[in-house]
Amino acid sequence: MDSKEKKKRENRQYYLKNKEKIKEYKLKNKEKYKETARLYRLKNKEKIQEYRKSPQGIKSHTICDWRRKGVIGDLDAVYDIYLATTECMKCSVPISGLNKHMDHDHETRLYRAVLCNSCNIGNPLDLHCHKSNKSTGIKNITKRKKRYGFEKTTKKIRHSKYFKTLEEAIQYKEQYLSELG
Repeated sequence: MDSKEKKKRENRQYYLKNKEKIKEYKLKNKEKYKETARLYRLKNKEKIQEYRKSPQGIKSHTICDWRRKGVIGDLDAVYDIYLATTECMKCSVPISGLNKHMDHDHETRLYRAVLCNSCNIGNPLDLHCHKSNKSTGIKNITKRKKRYGFEKTTKKIRHSKYFKTLEEAIQYKEQYLSELG
């Protein structure tokens, strides 16, 4: 084992042994840590950019983004599945790049599947309310003035219909989604 690996292992052991003390110290010296991080970023700009473009940097950024969105579980294993997936797990359309999404349950926060953009947006399993429909608290149903609207885009085709009552809109949504399969 080379000296770099040995030092890394020793640092890890020290951290695990003194975890609470380190957290406490960091809380007391928050501004000092922020300034140190800022200076490091300025000094190592090229090194950081190079790391972000590397496979490990991309993986780290993707997993960090998933955690920020509240996803829990073995994200290393999920990332391996995500990388290996070339087709939507729902509609079998070839996917890559910005059209590839890691679907997760918004209540349990667990991974469900790798989907194309259309299937991810139109997932009937997702009952979580998106920011655009906070007026009703129900996905795909919005309130505009004195009427309720069901709005959905599937495979780039926009569908919308308006009703006098919320109950009519919910009933129509359920019927529409059951016809989609």
